[in-house]
Amino acid sequence: MERIPFDLTAYERRVRSGPCFVCAIVAGTHDSDLEQVIAEDEENIAFLRSGSPAVPPPDRFGLSSGPSR
Repeated sequence: MERIPFDLTAYERRVRSGPCFVCAIVAGTHDSDLEQVIAEDEENIAFLRSGSPAVPPPDRFGLSSGPSR
């Protein structure tokens, strides 16, 4: 499998200028093959993400970047 380098500049531009990926999935306008909707109804949607997990950076949402001391 060929490794593709991560383009941080392009990623930042995309996430800061476009809708959040969850909103785009719900709207049906998401253009990535990384997420696959597996179930949905009038109030709920479930999807799987392939590749790296969708985990926020440690400094978001008040999470620490390491163990407490």
